[in-house]
Amino acid sequence: DQQAKLIIRTDFDLHRTQEELDRRLAFLVALQRLGRQLQVSLRPSEVYSRLDAESVANFGFSKGLLGMCASADSVEWHSLIGLSPAVANQVTLCLTSSALLKQLCTHPTPALLQAASVTDPAQRQLLDLLDVPSVVVAGIIPQAGPAGCLLLCRSSGGTIDAKADEELVAILTNQLASAVENSALYEEPWLAKQD
Repeated sequence: DQQAKLIIRTDFDLHRTQEELDRRLAFLVALQRLGRQLQVSLRPSEVYSRLDAESVANFGFSKGLLGMCASADSVEWHSLIGLSPAVANQVTLCLTSSALLKQLCTHPTPALLQAASVTDPAQRQLLDLLDVPSVVVAGIIPQAGPAGCLLLCRSSGGTIDAKADEELVAILTNQLASAVENSALYEEPWLAKQD
């Protein structure tokens, strides 16, 4: 009886590990596909509009927002996945009025916010506006070009590996920052030549 329980528990653990590996593989494949699309972006604003529903789903999320920040107090959403413009405007107000946006623009490290553990009222309001139990928020800080903000939401509760989500989103934001940097560096001489 004990051996049967051990076998069942081991099988369950292996199944859960396989699901996590499959999710990470899908994320990396989607990241590679997005990376190819980012290589042909000639303007920073184009980079911020490249996030699509298929990529968000392959990253393991259900909703997403990707926007360009002209300053630490403003964001213009270029990619809206699973959210209406009205909700996006409310999210903007929440981020700017609570200084969450300023925090993302100065400390871009991805952070997982979960409804079960959030104590900050602004973070709670953000989760309520997005109508999700968890969201990964991150800043995008290129060395050249405009900064940005990324929010990826997961609608289902389930088991969440916060460290894995944060690591994968960090890879994504680094790739976005590099693409913004490259497009900004390309745009400068192109505009000078046009002048």
